[in-house]
Amino acid sequence: MKRRAFFLSLLLLPLAACGFHLRGEVAMPFQTLYIDAPGYNQLQVDSFYQRLSKRLQVSGVVLESSPTKAQVVLKILPETRTRSILALTSAGQVAEYRIALALTYTVLGPNGRAIAPPATINLTRDYTYNNNQYLAMGAEENLLYRDMEDAALGQIVQRLQDIKP
Repeated sequence: MKRRAFFLSLLLLPLAACGFHLRGEVAMPFQTLYIDAPGYNQLQVDSFYQRLSKRLQVSGVVLESSPTKAQVVLKILPETRTRSILALTSAGQVAEYRIALALTYTVLGPNGRAIAPPATINLTRDYTYNNNQYLAMGAEENLLYRDMEDAALGQIVQRLQDIKP
């Protein structure tokens, strides 16, 4: 038994030595925030707005119900989704699509002055398309959009860490 524990510790030693640790809580330079996202459904379970709210609350930020009560206002414009054909089969059917998500946001102070200039996050994903699996392809496209939203959400939270209110 001791031999097994020894070999297990030998395997884990390089992981500990490289400085790896879980991401954990993110420190924000402000305590209160108001999210102004008119194009998003705030009540829909697991929406972009809900996931952003949860991520910010985990970071210790209190979400205010009014922009006048908050130190910082995060204004998110409605996202733009596009889909374009990447490749066709010899029969002229779609073989690959490229989908794109563009999300623009800005950070305002309580007086409405821009703390950070408007920024746009552009993300793309490519996927193979099969006409025989129409429903599965639609589900895959929705999953890819959700993945891009999560990536955009992560970038927004990361950029909020650098804000100086």
